[in-house]
Amino acid sequence: MQERMDRTRVLMVARERVGKPTQEEVVSIMQEMLPQMQIGAVKDYLSNGEGLGDLSEFKSETKKSRRIDLSRAALCASFVLTQVGMSVFKLAEERFMDEDLVSFRFNFDFAAGVNAAAGIVLSAEEEIAGEADELRERLTLSNHPSAGEGANQYLNMINEDRKSAELLKKDPTGVLLIDDLIKRVEKETSPYMTPFQVKEYFLAGATTARDLYTRLYLTTAPLYPDKEP
Repeated sequence: MQERMDRTRVLMVARERVGKPTQEEVVSIMQEMLPQMQIGAVKDYLSNGEGLGDLSEFKSETKKSRRIDLSRAALCASFVLTQVGMSVFKLAEERFMDEDLVSFRFNFDFAAGVNAAAGIVLSAEEEIAGEADELRERLTLSNHPSAGEGANQYLNMINEDRKSAELLKKDPTGVLLIDDLIKRVEKETSPYMTPFQVKEYFLAGATTARDLYTRLYLTTAPLYPDKEP
């Protein structure tokens, strides 16, 4: 966990230094690179009916390794986070090592959007369960801010998690919560997207995560026959 957070922090610094692209580059990326993302293959894989077995196995492995019986929303969010968010983040890391800064910028911001959409569901669940404090402390410390900045960041995270928890209680599927995140990014009022990231790339990641999450939620119905709709 700590190693992953350290790598994320290093790449975040690198991403900030790379800065924003020209509008011409954004248009080119959205037309050429975005369609090439292999998310479509994941969707096809699910539509072929093969996804339920992997989701069931993922749920069982999590229960064994972490002793946690994932809710339906947490299962879908965790699957999106590990299978898509982390994969694209790794791709961003590889592009950075290759000094392909155009691809690095796109993949990093796309992964950030995916991770924000999936992560907000998991954060809301932890807040509802009263288990969010430990994660907030780790995230605050990992950024090494000053004492004042750390306190402000921690308080902001508490407020965000409480708002997210209320939306998840209102709609246990988590779709409303992810939709709210996307709307806030579109209005540039979301704290999950940093000023140096590209809104188009971040939104592409978040909306892809939402679409995949929604399909996963429908797919997992047989795993939760007596629980939430």
